Order: sequence, then C-alpha cells, then structure tokens
Amino acid sequence: MRKVRIFLYIIKQGITGMMKNGFMIFASVSVIFVALFILGSLNLTSQNLQHIMDKLGDKPQIRIDLETETADERVLEIEKALKEDPRVENVVTISKEEQYERLLETFKDKKELFEGYGPELLFVSFEVKLKDSGTGEEFTKDMKNLESVEAVTDILNVVNLFASIKKGIEVSAYVVFLILGVLSILLTMNTIKLTVMARRKELEIMKFIGASESFTRGPFVIEGMFIGIVGAVVAYFIMKYVYGLVGDFVAEKAFFNNFIELIDFQAVSGNLLFYYVLGGVVVGVLSSAFAIRKYIKV
Repeated sequence: MRKVRIFLYIIKQGITGMMKNGFMIFASVSVIFVALFILGSLNLTSQNLQHIMDKLGDKPQIRIDLETETADERVLEIEKALKEDPRVENVVTISKEEQYERLLETFKDKKELFEGYGPELLFVSFEVKLKDSGTGEEFTKDMKNLESVEAVTDILNVVNLFASIKKGIEVSAYVVFLILGVLSILLTMNTIKLTVMARRKELEIMKFIGASESFTRGPFVIEGMFIGIVGAVVAYFIMKYVYGLVGDFVAEKAFFNNFIELIDFQAVSGNLLFYYVLGGVVVGVLSSAFAIRKYIKV
C-alpha cells in the first residue's frame, strides 16, 4: 500500500506541475504535436505511394483514356487499331460501366459521394500490354497523337516517379525528425525546468530528510510523459480528421480522372497511435531526464 500511495503522489505532483505552467505546457504540447503530425504525414504519404506503386505494378504497362464524348464507332476503330498494332501483345477495353463499377468498389465506403453521377460522365479506357517494354516511349507518343485520346499513361514511368518521390520523403522525414525532435526536447525541458526551479527549496528539504531519488524526481518524469502523451493524442486525432478530408477529396476527383486508392485509415490507425504515443513518451522522458540532471543538484 505504501508503494501505491507513493506512486499516486508522484503522479499527482506531476500533474500539479503541469497545471502551474499553462503557457509553457501549451507551447511544449504544440511543438510535439507539430513534430508528430508532420512525421505522421510524411509516413502516411510514403505508405500510400508504396500502396499505389504496388497497385500499378499489377496493371498493364500502358493505359489509354479516351475523351468522355467519344462515339462508340470511334472506340471500336481505336480498339481495332490497337489489336492490329505489331507492338501490342494484349488489349483490354474498359467500358464506362466497368469504370463506374470499379470506382464504386474502390470507394465502397464513400458511395454517397457519387450519388447523382452515372457511367455516362466517365470515359472508355484501354489497358495495353506491349511485347517489348522498350517500345513504350514511342508507342505512348503515337497514341497521344490519335484523335479522341484524352490521356496516355506509361505505368512504368509513373512508378519510377513515385519511387523517387517516396525516397525524397523518407530522407525528409529523417531531417524533420532530427530538427523537430531536438526542438521538442529543448522546449519540454525548459517547461520542466520552471517546475524544478519553483520547487528547488522543497526538493532540498525532501532530500535532506532522506527522500529517495524516485520520490524527488518522479513527478518531473510524469510531467514530461503527460506533455508527450497529450501532444501525441492531439496529433493522432487531427491526423485522422485531415486524412479523412484528403480521402474525400481524392474520391471526388477520382470520378472525373484516373482514380487512385488511398490506404484505409483504420488499417494504419493502430500503429500510428502506438508510435505517436511512444514518440511523445520518449520526448517527455528524455526532456525530464535532461532537466533533472541539469537543474536538480540535491
């Protein structure tokens, strides 16, 4: 029971210390929130790029999108020309109705966004597999010059572009982690310093009468942990909200363009929350440890 009372006392003192420095607590939580939010954004962007690359990797090399108003006769003409092209190994025609069904399947949790729209607003596409991928550039150029062709996408080029962007994001994440991590620790350390300085006399007396290290220093560790956890939880819920907005935006634009599918937030939410809280706790504990080491000389 005595250990439980001591533990509860340490937690109480840690929370009390937080309440005494409202502005600094807000500043510390804000910096931790910004750091975790940016890192989370970069991480989710990287994951989604990988997800898109995996999806694209399963598709034929070339995708040809026709203009929405293209007549059925013209669609058949282009389909015949593609099948007779010696560079082409296989052609799959995706009708407007099939495009619509794919769209609803991809965004099955957001079907309400497409109410009032129908297949007639979409376009016919051709998914083309070439005999020799080396002819991709020449073939793409030829297709772009065809009448009624809206867009031609070389999947390999898109995958390579996304791979380069993903690599840049991962490098940026490390830089951001170092810069914002240090700033978070310094600011949280400064916040805890104020509590330490305010209780310095009390700590000296406690140490003089034989209080243990954990008893005198524990409240500051708890204070740092709480600051980190609050920042992490705020970052998580803001990220959840923003990711939802981005998902809705992508779904809306997908109806009129080549659509992409984002990772379902629920699939990554558990890991994201865990690493957010872990990151917040680590920042808080490190800040407390540095502050205690520097300012408690008892």
